[in-house]
Amino acid sequence: MSRWLPTNAHEGAPLRLLCFPHAGGGSAMFHRWSRRLQGVVHVVPVKLPGREDRAREPAVDHLPDLIDRMTRELRSFAAAGPIALFGHSMGGLISYEWAQRLRTEGIEVQHLFVSACRAPSQFRLPADPLHKMPDRNMIERLNGKYGTGAATSKGEMDLMMFMAPTIRADLKLLETYTHPEHAPLDCPLTILGGADDDQITRVLLQDWEQRTTGNFKLRIFPGHHFYIRSQDEAVTKFVKNRLGF
Repeated sequence: MSRWLPTNAHEGAPLRLLCFPHAGGGSAMFHRWSRRLQGVVHVVPVKLPGREDRAREPAVDHLPDLIDRMTRELRSFAAAGPIALFGHSMGGLISYEWAQRLRTEGIEVQHLFVSACRAPSQFRLPADPLHKMPDRNMIERLNGKYGTGAATSKGEMDLMMFMAPTIRADLKLLETYTHPEHAPLDCPLTILGGADDDQITRVLLQDWEQRTTGNFKLRIFPGHHFYIRSQDEAVTKFVKNRLGF
């Protein structure tokens, strides 16, 4: 099995839901989803370079390169049966661009879920990019900007400092992204966000409606940028419903 997939990933499930994490995050954030959706959807958290058991590999800091590598490694898995994609924050952008690439490969995504991520045309190179800051400044600014609350103790800050190269690569991937002129997708597109997320607001999320000719739905949950943690049960129930189960 590919190093991009968990050991329990298999091709024969009626529907595979491939999940992509936020910047600096890993596949572990979706482990509870497997239990909540067991028997309905086969949840497949994608393992990106630079984290967890791939921590020795450098993270990929250029989105087209990441999409190329994923397609080479996972094309046969994606083509083996129906798939849907879910991505949170950075993962939302990755899942959208991969859905576009898979379409060129003749593989149709059954449903695309994008969470807490601005629409592609809204990405701009910031005047003061986080990925160019010193490690500690970068992490403190990131925590303050998105309300992660991650670095609330010395141990948590030490962990984030250890992950700084991966976080920096992920931020560079986002901050240098330029939007290709893709045609709209054909699949259903569901956008999720947090009511108290002052960085990715409802107005920014609504712009995703232009990215598909299929069914579109926007759902706002209580919480900030990482509402997906506190609203875990409600989010998985909503995803299950949107997939028709």
